[in-house]
Amino acid sequence: MELKSIENLVDRLAERIETLIEERDDLRREVDRLNACVAERDEECVRVRQEMARTIEEAADESAHVERSGTEIEAKLQTLNDRLIELVMEQQRG
Repeated sequence: MELKSIENLVDRLAERIETLIEERDDLRREVDRLNACVAERDEECVRVRQEMARTIEEAADESAHVERSGTEIEAKLQTLNDRLIELVMEQQRG
């Protein structure tokens, strides 16, 4: 093989290696960017899960409060109904 051909081959290989190194560096930067995006999404998921847990807890508390209020209202209505029945019966007797 001629010296000129070897030099030409070495130059082409050097260019190819340089191109591959640039592509590798570009890919590393892209991987770093994507890892940062994944980390942001993970943080967002944690935040959303925490918000959902708080919302569910608040809804459960509100539901329990409504149930207690409903029970209290039913008891008061029953008391009023019993009192009305007593008044009607007293009026019918007297």
